[in-house]
Amino acid sequence: MFKRKVISFDIGSKNIKLVEGKCDGDKVIVTNMDMIETPKNSMNDGSIVDIKLIAEAVRKLIDKVSTRTKNVVFTSQSTSIITRTVEIPWAKEKDMKSMIKYDIEQYLPIDLNEYIIKHKVIDEFQKEEVKMVRANVVVYPKKMAKAYWSLVEELELKPMALEVSLSAMEKILASKDIITINEKDYKKEDTIAIVDIGSDEIEMNIIANGNLEFTRVLMGGGAYIDSSISSELSVDMDIAEEKKIIFGDLTRDNFSGEKQIVNEAMKNVIDRWNSEILRMLDYFKNKNKDKQIKKVYVHGGTSQIPGLCQYMKNSLGISVELIKNISTVSLDKKLQDKDITNYINAIGSIIM
Repeated sequence: MFKRKVISFDIGSKNIKLVEGKCDGDKVIVTNMDMIETPKNSMNDGSIVDIKLIAEAVRKLIDKVSTRTKNVVFTSQSTSIITRTVEIPWAKEKDMKSMIKYDIEQYLPIDLNEYIIKHKVIDEFQKEEVKMVRANVVVYPKKMAKAYWSLVEELELKPMALEVSLSAMEKILASKDIITINEKDYKKEDTIAIVDIGSDEIEMNIIANGNLEFTRVLMGGGAYIDSSISSELSVDMDIAEEKKIIFGDLTRDNFSGEKQIVNEAMKNVIDRWNSEILRMLDYFKNKNKDKQIKKVYVHGGTSQIPGLCQYMKNSLGISVELIKNISTVSLDKKLQDKDITNYINAIGSIIM
């Protein structure tokens, strides 16, 4: 937990998000929050492709918010980051690491020497009189981590941590037994799904009893909608994105002409997301019959399409809400007109 100010960066394929803040008791105090467009062809599936271009954009963003803070944290999301939940016999930490590595090797045809393996024990239980543990495991590509290290060196900043986005909401929600999301109570014993809808990827996490119990990343997001609109209207991607912003509205059905084409193209893509999300929810429910998912929360750059929450609710059969505020996240007075929807991952990374 950072009690001194840090800058947290979430570098996506569409935007680079910056959050400056610190932890104070059970709250995250946010003093700066802004974003800048990610240079084209500089990121690919969470990996830094062009360090110089990213560094230049990050410097502009730091100048934009006028901060002198040098301590930095990065959060990342990628389909190449592998996550698994494993069940193994209880052991001392060193032995547990060896067992986790062996377990991962049995299921994944990869060279683990090319990856960093981290785990977090989320439960202890008895199985046939043997003490067992359930642990979340993250298998992170070393090549990706080295690129972030090179970026920090290029920026001449002080690295504090490299985080994964999947743990952001888990950490935000873990600070108190009862908090409020959008002024409504969330209790730690509740089971909820968190869906981060970005430009190129959608990450779904399920949190139960305050622990991250399930996570999946699927290809999808705003860029896929843009591509669909681009194809239907025979326009380039930039124009397609503009039309999505201007015409996109899932609250109505009675459109005509170009508006109808845009919204039908959007629905076709979102229907595929909903189908995948529903499949993952059903998988979790079948594996965890004692846990009922109470609500789906969405955030991220593509989560603010008008009518999206209701449209998803109609498909999923579960209440869906856009995250606008959380009681454990306190914004500086100058940020009161902003909501935290686009910054959840960067905010969560301030909490260690």
